[in-house]
Order: sequence, then C-alpha cells, then structure tokens
Amino acid sequence: MNCLLTIVVLTKDAGFVSSRSRDASDPTLVEWCAVSATEDLLPGVKAGAGRFVSFIEEPALRLADGLIRIAQRLQEAGGDLAVGAGRCNRRTARMLRTEGVRFLDPAGLCPLVFRRAEAAAALVSPCVSAAGDHWLWALTSAMTRRGRLLVIDDEPAMPNWRRRGLPYVKTATLDAVARASAPAASQPQILVVGRIDASVSLYFDGLSESVRSMLRYREPGTLLENPEPLFHADAIVLVRDLQRPSLSGLLDTIAALKIPSAYFADDSFPTLRREEKSWWFYEPWRVARLMTSFDEVWVSTRALQDEFRTTHVESTIFGLVLDEQFMTPLRSSGTGAAGVRVAVPGRPFRSSDFQANAWPALVDLAKSRRVEVITHAGFPMANTSGPEVRRIPWEPSFAQFIRDWQATEPAVLLHPRSCTQNARFKTPNALLVACYLGAVPVIAEGEPAYDGLGEAEGVLRADSPAVWLAAVEQALIPGERERLLDALQRFCRARFTSSQQESLLMKLATMRPVVEPAEADRRAAIVANKTRSAMARVVAYAGKRVILQVADRLRFSPARV
Repeated sequence: MNCLLTIVVLTKDAGFVSSRSRDASDPTLVEWCAVSATEDLLPGVKAGAGRFVSFIEEPALRLADGLIRIAQRLQEAGGDLAVGAGRCNRRTARMLRTEGVRFLDPAGLCPLVFRRAEAAAALVSPCVSAAGDHWLWALTSAMTRRGRLLVIDDEPAMPNWRRRGLPYVKTATLDAVARASAPAASQPQILVVGRIDASVSLYFDGLSESVRSMLRYREPGTLLENPEPLFHADAIVLVRDLQRPSLSGLLDTIAALKIPSAYFADDSFPTLRREEKSWWFYEPWRVARLMTSFDEVWVSTRALQDEFRTTHVESTIFGLVLDEQFMTPLRSSGTGAAGVRVAVPGRPFRSSDFQANAWPALVDLAKSRRVEVITHAGFPMANTSGPEVRRIPWEPSFAQFIRDWQATEPAVLLHPRSCTQNARFKTPNALLVACYLGAVPVIAEGEPAYDGLGEAEGVLRADSPAVWLAAVEQALIPGERERLLDALQRFCRARFTSSQQESLLMKLATMRPVVEPAEADRRAAIVANKTRSAMARVVAYAGKRVILQVADRLRFSPARV
C-alpha cells in the first residue's frame, strides 16, 4: 500500500509548515521525516498565514524533490539528521563530519533533513529558544547530540543558491545556547581548540553539565580566520596540534592576550615522528620549548607523563571520561538470526596481529555458526575467505562513530595488538567503546594500556588463535556474557570519572586576572589586527613550514620558529 511522505519546512515563526508530499511505496517513509531550510534556500516559498506553503516556482519544486530524495536516503541509513554537503568545499564538509555544527551556522549553506519527531522535541527546548536568530544552528546542534548524523556528499541535484563564505556564530549566541538560560556573569568561558574527534570527545564530552556549559569548541583554522572568541575566553585548552598554532602565530596571540592556556596530548608525537614523516614538526627539543608557552600541560597517561619528564616538562594526568549518553541497556544475547557480529574498530596499525591471530579464530568459529566481522572501510585485510565482512566508512566524529556501530549490535569487540612504538602511551579507550556498544572486549596480550585487567573488569585476554577462539566463544555463552558486561560497566563507571579533569579546568579558568578597561581595549585591538591579517597569516604559515622542513633535513635547528 502506498503511503504519503510529507516534507516539512521549518521556519522560525511558524514552526513546522507542510510544504510538499509525494507517494512512496515504502511504508516506512510515512511523514516521519522533516526537512529544514531557510527562506533564502526556497525562493518560491510563501509562508502565508496558514500551515501550508505553496511552491510557485519551478526551482522550488526541484528543491523539494531533492529534499525528498535526501529524506529517503536518511530513512535507508536509519539516521536522525542528514546534512547535504555536496555543494560545500572540502574543509566545510570535513568539519560537518567532525560535528562542526557545534560551532558552525549551517543555515543557508546546506540542506538539513531531520527525523520529525526528534526535531519537534528539540525545537521547543530551552537552548533553541535562547538562540534567537540562530535558532536553526541551535536545533542542528541539539540534534547531533540526540541522534545519528548522515553527511551526504552526493546529494541530488538542486537549484543553485547564493554562495556564502563560512558562517560563524557569535560568542554571545554560543553562550546562550550552551547555558540554555540567562548566563551568570561570573561563569568562565573555556575554548577547546583542536579537531573535534575522539581526542576531544573521549575527554571532554562526558564532563558534568555545569562544566560542559563553559566549553566553546573551535578548530585551529576557524579560530585563526575568526579570532573574536579569543577576546571573550577566560582560558584555552589546545588539543594535540602544535604545528599550526605555532607557525600561524596563534600561540603568540594567546600570549599577547595573556589568556591562561593548557596543552593536552594523548599520544607521543616525537615517537610517531620516528615512524612517520608527516609528524616531522615534533622534534623533542621543539616540543619541550613550545611547552613553555603554556601554564599547564595535561597528558592522558602516566607513560606520557614520564615521557614529557625526560625533556624536563612536568605534566598532570587528564584521563578518559565515561559519557553516560552512550550507555545502553545490556542485551541478553549476542547472537540471533543474523549470527554473531564481531566488531574490530581498530586502526590499520592493528591489522597484522588481527590477520595472524584473531582472523584464524574467526574462521574456525564460522565453521559452526554464521559470523559477521564489522570493521572500518580502510582496515587492511589480506585474507577475507571465511566469515562475512561488513565495512563501515571511517567516521572522524567519535559520537557519530559510536551511534553508527551501536546500530550493528555487535556481541564481541576485538582489540588486536598494535605494531607501533606509540602503543605504550595509549589509553584503554577500547573498554569505553566496548561498553558503549554493549560488546564483550577481547584484548590482545601485550597491550600496555590493559595490563592487569581481566575477567573481574569484564575483559577477556588472548595471545594465539586458539585462545582468541576460546575467548570469543566464552563471550557468547548466555549468562557469562551478562556477567562480563555488567563487570565492564561497573569498572568503567568507577575508573573513568571526571572529578580530576573538572578540577583542572576550573583551576585554569580562574587564573585569568580581572581585565581593566585599558587592558580590554588593548586586547580588542590585538584581535582586530589578527582579523585584518588573515591572508598574511596563511602565507606566513606556509612559508615557515617550508623553511622548517628544509632546516630539519639539513639538521639545522633555528633558534626561533
């Protein structure tokens, strides 16, 4: 039986307004998708006084048809929010994938398709009401925390609209949305600067609501193009990347503004530099010198703390934080009509151990039952004969990665041994991933981050094909699976707390002294000057990078970068 698919346009004043319908043979497409767009994207739309919108121009009709096709793609993928990024430049599309909607206003830039019921609930939330003219940005931001985001690169052909530059949300708007109420004048603002990926999400997203409301996220590139948030920041946390902030002058700007700052690292970049040329910037002497620019240095593990100490840099542990929004009820069984699903979310540097030890175990398991291996699209697999393999595209956003993999409902998570020297600095983040996915973790012996962990913590260990097979079979036994998952959840809740991290953030935020009017004027002038010299910074960054690469090859160390 044919069902009606209703496409809905969101407007600030009228809320949901029905715009166009189409017959759909799939009953799952009945009107529970909503399309959001702004009036400048719909030149033929007249809101009028009623609930219905009339499309009176042919371009608007084509746009409606394109939005319907995006809605169908959203339904097929089982997502909650779709962003059509086909007309964006590469950087904007990547930023959308890393949940750039936390700080980008997509209105007028991309067509947005929501799951209607979720969007209706988010539309009346306090944070959307507080956003004023940026209500659509707030709605999109709220939706990315509630459900799965689908970024569509090959969106259907649509009419061209006025191309805009990369839009920015003003700091005052971010404050209103973050706090969802009238902000307290004494509450500090903390900028978290870095790629919005796992290195941010694993450490900051699980913090308490009161601390999260102080955080404002920026990627280094956008902060350089729009440095206005620097004027309002009480503190800055720089995550991982030192190369761009150093060579572009961002570190010098932070120092000139006298903003308390911390540097956070979750890998040993000098170690990675010895293994891969792309990390050329991270000479130990250079990293040690740059650390003097920061008031605090935070690292994710004790091994990293010891590593920094070798270059006379003292640091503090800023570890993983469990994010309750991803916790799911325990599933009673890890098997079903689809057979056993085994998740292997590791990066390519774990492929060799997987092929040598874990894969033969899965081949033996597939002789007695159906086995489906779920892994990233870029995970190397030399031999795929045996179990079925489902490859999921790599998702840089940790939140969207978790939601995508939760939908597959894996029974077991395999974590093979790493082949990089950087392994000894890693955190036991696979335990959090397994906890979020509801999968029993089987961890390779020889992974330093998991030393001392066993069944009491819900963890199974393996070091040979026979042991891998026995561990996977144990994780599938009814009752045993529930016992292990319960132990894992209790361990993660006890181990990955946020009190230490919140204490460090509050300490950093209270370092900034009271700004006198004359000092405020000086800082405003610095920010204005940086805004005017955006192109000069791009040229300077490129030039410094070339000079440093040549100098490093000649084994020459400039006194100042």
